[in-house]
Amino acid sequence: MAERWCSECHVVASGQQQGSDQIPTFAQIGRSDRFDDRSLAAFLSAPHHSRMPNLSLTRSEVADLVAYIKSHGR
Repeated sequence: MAERWCSECHVVASGQQQGSDQIPTFAQIGRSDRFDDRSLAAFLSAPHHSRMPNLSLTRSEVADLVAYIKSHGR
């Protein structure tokens, strides 16, 4: 899911060769004190207030994406 929907802008996996240098990587987001699991889930559930597209993710997809992003911050 992350590679399909997010990798155009974010570096979402080790070894990924492209992504915008203006946008944080998933590793940076996962390590950020700004985003705990709850705040990251809220952000992904309502991205219309940001530059992110509205992906209309289900709760399960949001939970999976949060877990994936946080796993890169370890």
